[in-house]
Amino acid sequence: MGAPVMGNLEDWAPRIEKGKDTLYQHALEGYAGETGAMPPRGANPKLDDDTIKATVDYMVAQSQ
Repeated sequence: MGAPVMGNLEDWAPRIEKGKDTLYQHALEGYAGETGAMPPRGANPKLDDDTIKATVDYMVAQSQ
């Protein structure tokens, strides 16, 4: 679906530039853009906000 590859700075740099609040919003609410789509909560509605945010934080840290 066009997801960025974790650890690939080229994939992640434009997303990281938008800021964590935007990344959190896209992960929580879903996102559809030119490069792909993200279903809300990674298609798992049972995941709580803190888990989603921690996952975003981890992925960003691995991709800087």
